[in-house]
Amino acid sequence: MRTLNFLHMNMKQSTDGYNFSDYIVIYVFLFFLVSPKTSWGQDSLSFEHLYKRTSDVTTQISLDNALREADSLYEISQKPLFQIRSLILIARIYQQKEDLDKAIEYAQKAEKMAEKYGEFAWQARSNGMIAGQYRMMELYNQAKKYTAKAMQIIPKIKNHEMANSTAGLMQQEFAFTNMDQDNWQQAIIHLNAAEKYFNRLKEKKYFLINNDRLLGTNYFYLKNYDLALSYYKRALDNSKNNPVNYITGMIHKGMAETYLEMGKLSMAKQHLDEAEKIADQSQYLQIKNSIYDLSTRYYALVKDSNILFEARNKKDSINEQLLDKRADLLDKNYAELNNKDIKAENESKLKNKTIFTLLAILVIVIVSFLFYSNKKRKKELDRFKEVMEQLNALKTEVPLNKGLEAIESINSQRNTSLDESSLKNDENLAFHRIMSEKTEQKLLDDLTNFENSNLYLDKNISLSSLSTEFETNNKYLSYVIKVHKNTDFSTYVNKLRINYIIRMLKENPDWRKYKISFLAETTGFSSHSQFTSIFKTLKGLSPSAFIRYLDKEGE
Repeated sequence: MRTLNFLHMNMKQSTDGYNFSDYIVIYVFLFFLVSPKTSWGQDSLSFEHLYKRTSDVTTQISLDNALREADSLYEISQKPLFQIRSLILIARIYQQKEDLDKAIEYAQKAEKMAEKYGEFAWQARSNGMIAGQYRMMELYNQAKKYTAKAMQIIPKIKNHEMANSTAGLMQQEFAFTNMDQDNWQQAIIHLNAAEKYFNRLKEKKYFLINNDRLLGTNYFYLKNYDLALSYYKRALDNSKNNPVNYITGMIHKGMAETYLEMGKLSMAKQHLDEAEKIADQSQYLQIKNSIYDLSTRYYALVKDSNILFEARNKKDSINEQLLDKRADLLDKNYAELNNKDIKAENESKLKNKTIFTLLAILVIVIVSFLFYSNKKRKKELDRFKEVMEQLNALKTEVPLNKGLEAIESINSQRNTSLDESSLKNDENLAFHRIMSEKTEQKLLDDLTNFENSNLYLDKNISLSSLSTEFETNNKYLSYVIKVHKNTDFSTYVNKLRINYIIRMLKENPDWRKYKISFLAETTGFSSHSQFTSIFKTLKGLSPSAFIRYLDKEGE
């Protein structure tokens, strides 16, 4: 019944990107499930089709849906091999969700089942996957233990295709370990060894795509940009007929990064756009973080402050999630390792050695916690300093000059910051004047008076009410705010409110004692949560953190 509900749910979710051919697959799935003469679990073609769909398509749309599909594959599979592969798929999806504990749990289930049924290839791959999860946690001793176990199993694999592909994957795991330690040359040696194994396969293109991508990355860090590009291009060519996934995104990211170092900004932008499209649709935090990090570097280099602000917010949001997940994961795993060590020591060693081990692990946990906490605090402190610099700049800001000269100056400055594509797309409204210069200047003066009057603190303020106050219409006022304030009405008012509360907190220490809900209501926000969310979006840290740093600065 659970499986039937799952199928029914998938057939209804057209918004998840499923098309007619997908529904046909699902009906075939249902036929094999209920047919009295046919055992679905024995139908390799059906399993392969649904496995590939979950692995290549659904994981790019929704990791939660992919987990449900993979779980259903496991439940209805009758062959142990299908069950093992389903468990490996579940583990890989949990890895993309950055839930490495769960990834290890399901990989270990697959490893035990593979050992039970003599599936040596999948036993080796399971151990390789476990090694990879521990490597990502930077628990290298645990990673080495499972890597060694996988290498011992490979000679037992009788199927040459599976033996070569598994050996190649393990060479990639060795390469990853060296890349973590910046040993680029040694990583290349392992990747070249992996390529030799993959070239012995009949279906080798799938394995070579990621291998070429990794070779490109290593040559990039060795500053051999031409060779890096050649591997990236080969990986991209081989992936053209495959579904777009996170590996495709990382290929585009690698090419963008290489072109950026070579000073070819237009080529870098072309591949960065493709990488960002994939990152925006992906739920793989590591991939999103890597691509958004490159975005911030690119837009900082080309000095596009508007997009840089958005890119930095996206990266910081993902980075916070990663830091929180990794901190929790390290605490949990060190605690688990601690318990195992205590049990082993009680059975085989003296009490004082057990205590020493416990203290050593405790120190590691504390150091890890302090490291991540300090990193988060440093980021908040940097943002606090930026906010204070912005506040000081506002105090010394020269008012806009009146008249045609000021307007033309503004338009000229905006013109130089736009490229040809933005002009063609009519994104710059300043070049399509919709009112007289006199009217435009009057509205600018009205906005200056509005900013000095604190009327923006009124929670009922709206574009319509302010247009009425200025004796104009919504279209004119929206135009002037868009062109001269470079934002929309709502963001414009929110910025004024946030800057106001920052000044009050800075200049009046008593305000720091008020509750956040009172500050929100005072500045015209509808709720505590709305105020906190907008404050953090605009300034990069929460109101409570800002107040805390203000108090420290005054000590």
